[in-house]
Amino acid sequence: MIVVSDTTALTTLMKCGLEQLLPALYSEVLVPQAVARELLDFHAALPAWCIVRETADSQLLDDLRATIDPGEAEAIALALELHADLVLLDDKKGRRQADRLRGSARRARRRQTCGTHCLAGRDLRHTRKQRPLRRI
Repeated sequence: MIVVSDTTALTTLMKCGLEQLLPALYSEVLVPQAVARELLDFHAALPAWCIVRETADSQLLDDLRATIDPGEAEAIALALELHADLVLLDDKKGRRQADRLRGSARRARRRQTCGTHCLAGRDLRHTRKQRPLRRI
């Protein structure tokens, strides 16, 4: 399962010492460059399992940057670009944008794979209870 994360979800887990939760639950955890820069503003290093990917410049990314923070905009754009299974966003405005885009993509193509589901960091507790951790 491929997951793209915004800054807040990772920062919260890192501050609590629970950063290993994500690679235990998901096969790939990706962050766009804006999120990597934001994380490095507050942390000495990125987790070793965190894969940094560049987001392609697009009209969608420009539109998202006009309405939400750069890290959230790039996380949503990257998740849609890669057809990620989940995007981790804690900001309500960012989640609304992701849900709006997922809905419009689904209507346009009538397929679930063209969109991505949005999961807030607080939802990881519920996910952890439903699925046993994979050994790292």
